[in-house]
Amino acid sequence: MNKESTRACPVERQHGTDSNNVDSIKNSNFKKREDDGHWLGNGIYFFIDGIGESPIILGEKWAIAESWDNINNCYSYDEYSVLESG
Repeated sequence: MNKESTRACPVERQHGTDSNNVDSIKNSNFKKREDDGHWLGNGIYFFIDGIGESPIILGEKWAIAESWDNINNCYSYDEYSVLESG
């Protein structure tokens, strides 16, 4: 039996980010950022169906929230992307 057949069902995950990160993620995969500013600790955050709004909308909201610079009181980037990882 192959590993793929043991999954109950495939889960599509959405990840919101700065559009400047898209090529790097596609070429080198996601990179975990390690600092004290994460909501739920260090890691890479994804949104899935069933936890509220559409995962694409939640990914976009995450990207916008992550772009806020508290020191300079402005957004650090203004082009957002939501990537699907399945």
